Formats: sequence, structure tokens, C-alpha cells
Amino acid sequence: MSSILDNPSLANSLIPAFSWDELEDRLMALAPTRVKKAMVPALVSAVRKQSWAVPPTQVLDEILALAWVLNDETFQPELSNRDGTWLRNS
Repeated sequence: MSSILDNPSLANSLIPAFSWDELEDRLMALAPTRVKKAMVPALVSAVRKQSWAVPPTQVLDEILALAWVLNDETFQPELSNRDGTWLRNS
């Protein structure tokens, strides 16, 4: 596989590779609340599981949508804990 160091023109044609774990880490860092941070692993897992069956552009669309939803100030989810109490968005 050619690299940008070998062929600088690739810098304009390829997105840098990253792992699913790295994606999850970055989305966790971007998520502004603990409730949204708690959602990240399940959301990334869902995208990862469907990624084999869809075109790369659709995977990118899903990743961008995750970032947008996690940072949407009008989206304020509440999650329930296993004991039935609610985890508030703060």
C-alpha cells in the first residue's frame, strides 16, 4: 500500500485511516454531557456492525451524523440506570 510519504498526491485523495476504538475515543471526547458520552459505545457499535454491508460513503455519513447528534444542543436525552433511576443530562 502506498503512503503519503511515498506519493504526496494521495494526501488529496485519501482520508487517514483510524480504528473503531479511536473513533469511539474521539466521539467520547467530543460529547458534551455524561449521558451523551454513555451513548457513544452503542452508537459506534451499531455503525461498525452495519459497515460491512454498506458503501464507505454511507459509513462516513453515519459517523458524521453521530458527531452532529452528540453535539446538537437541542437533543438532551435522559437514560435510565438499571435500578430504574434516571441519569440526567448534565
